[in-house]
Amino acid sequence: MIYSATACITGEALDWSSPALRQAIYLVAGLGGMSILTFIDYRVYATLRWPIWVFTIAILAVVSVIGLETHGAVRWIDLRVFLFQPSELSKLLLVLVVAKYMSDHEKEMTRWRILLLSFLFVALPLVLVYLQPDLGTAIVIAATWGIMALAAGMKLRDVLIILAVGAVAAPLIWANLRQYQQDRILTFIDPERDPLGAGYNVTQARIAIGSGGFNGLGFCSGTQSQLRFLRIRQTDFIFSVIGEELGFVGSVFVVVLFAFILFRIIRVAMVSRTAFGKIIAWVSSQ
Repeated sequence: MIYSATACITGEALDWSSPALRQAIYLVAGLGGMSILTFIDYRVYATLRWPIWVFTIAILAVVSVIGLETHGAVRWIDLRVFLFQPSELSKLLLVLVVAKYMSDHEKEMTRWRILLLSFLFVALPLVLVYLQPDLGTAIVIAATWGIMALAAGMKLRDVLIILAVGAVAAPLIWANLRQYQQDRILTFIDPERDPLGAGYNVTQARIAIGSGGFNGLGFCSGTQSQLRFLRIRQTDFIFSVIGEELGFVGSVFVVVLFAFILFRIIRVAMVSRTAFGKIIAWVSSQ
């Protein structure tokens, strides 16, 4: 589908500059890495929590010094072979660090002192990511901590208190957001507020999915994607290409695949023999 979104209409050859070929190579590398990791006892990561946390802080700090600026943000490090985004890796590494702390204090997660100490592990990385600026990833890191706290035994009462504090602080947080960040949030709530600007791609994505019907328009035959009405189609909006060209059938197939992965992760959480493994699995399911 990435090939369809990028190369069909132009007939471009599959070389290293082709997104489809690059993603295929990343897929093979990712499957290889996953296979290697299956031979490593996950409890090893618990013993390495401090080196992992220091490494996470280091790569997030380094990106602010040697990072590549794109669209007004410094989020990437150019490794020549590919662009590396430290904030994406930090989301995974912080799960291991926080899961270890919470599993060690599983019976104490109802205490505010323990909750706040667990949040300190993500506080500095969260600030570094926000300053890139990357509001989306910062929100994901904060939400991930919340999900892990729930999995570790945080009371519903504490959840409501945190949400209430967030609601009270919302106006102050909103006032300190950059204009484009405010626009993104407003567009997420109401894409029609700026259909030719910030809401353009969301509108085109809905048109693409709707035009696919039940069976789709066919591979390399989507009008919105092939005629370039849909922007960022090979990455953020690839599902729109699937919906347009493979229709309802293809879209449901993709959703079923995700549901299968989710089921397997939940099963791992349920049969895990350690709190460390349970917390990691539960947050992965989210």
